[in-house]
Amino acid sequence: MVSAGRAEAGPDRRPVTALSIAAWIVPVALLTVSAGAAILSAPQKPKDAAGLLREIRREVAEMGPYPGEEFIRRDFSLGEDDDDTNKNHHVGILIQDLDGVPVMTIQITKLEPLRQNPRIRHGKDPRLVVCRFPQERVEITRSDYPENGIRDVLIEVLEAVRLKKRLLKK
Repeated sequence: MVSAGRAEAGPDRRPVTALSIAAWIVPVALLTVSAGAAILSAPQKPKDAAGLLREIRREVAEMGPYPGEEFIRRDFSLGEDDDDTNKNHHVGILIQDLDGVPVMTIQITKLEPLRQNPRIRHGKDPRLVVCRFPQERVEITRSDYPENGIRDVLIEVLEAVRLKKRLLKK
């Protein structure tokens, strides 16, 4: 039954008014808009290896060189654990200009615990990805990863770089 702009909710319930409906709609609308804005502002992952390399270079270059160095070098860790000491891969990234062309070298090294002391890890099976950026193109000059596997590795590296940047901002 509807009377004077109010709908009856049932025999034992309070009437539903426009104000009570708005009290539910406004928060839901605000949550939807803010979630959409967060999705749009979140860094997007490029789909191909060249785009991933370009994005890794941009993110690392934003961190800048250490004082007194004319190149950029940064270290990151890959793995499932939140604590870097428990991660199972070390990533070293070096960005430098060679003959006026930016060159980025990414070394990914597997870390294995020593049998005598599992808290100590040693590097094993280092792999390289070397690329040049002439006129904003991407040329992979060396990759120890197969063509069909490099993309997945670069996605993990990009995530590790972004995670470390977030932690350094805190």
